[in-house]
Parts: sequence; structure tokens; C-alpha cells
Amino acid sequence: MKREHDTPSDGGATPSPKKIKAEQNIKAEVKAEPKPKVKAEPKPKAMPKPTPKAESKSAWTADMKADLLDALLDQSGGAPDLGQIAARLGVTRAQVLDQLKPNRANLRRAVVEHVRGGGK
Repeated sequence: MKREHDTPSDGGATPSPKKIKAEQNIKAEVKAEPKPKVKAEPKPKAMPKPTPKAESKSAWTADMKADLLDALLDQSGGAPDLGQIAARLGVTRAQVLDQLKPNRANLRRAVVEHVRGGGK
């Protein structure tokens, strides 16, 4: 008389561990097949943020230049507070510094030329 636990229900023998491992390897190979490469669309390059441009030459009116010179002369006893002067004029500290740098067409050149007698 046959017992159910003696033989598998399919009537065949129990597969050996080597056979099971071989079947697993075949399944792994099937899964590991490379997918065809599809070229991805190139990502659009990020546009660089525009660099803030300096104010045009017309931003420094004659009155602003006069106020800057007046403020510098007021603080001539010590180091002038350029941040405070810039806030008073409504410009940045860098713009005030640009007006005081040598070898540029700026307030400094105009004052120096005027003092030397070459100005208007």
C-alpha cells in the first residue's frame, strides 16, 4: 500500500538539489538578459542666472556725485562708512567703491581733473 508521504503526487521522483540549482541558474540567466538600451533625451542645460549688471553711467547723476563727495568730506576725519553712504544714496557699497577707484572715468577722476585745472 502506498503512503502519500513516500512519493510525490506527480508520480515522479523528487528532484535532486543539483537539478534545482540548475533550474534556478537558468531562471536567473533569463532574468539577467540585458534590456535594449534606449537613448534618453538629453536634459536641457540649465540656463545660468543672469549676472546683475552694474547700473548704467547715467545712474550717477550730478546730484548723487555731489552728495557722495559731500559725505566723503564729512567723514574725512576717519575711515568713511561706505555702507552708510551707499544707503543714503540708494546704491550698493560696491557702486560707491567703483566711483572711488583710480584709472576709471568716475567721480574720483572728475574731482582730480577739476582740482588740477583740467575740469569744466
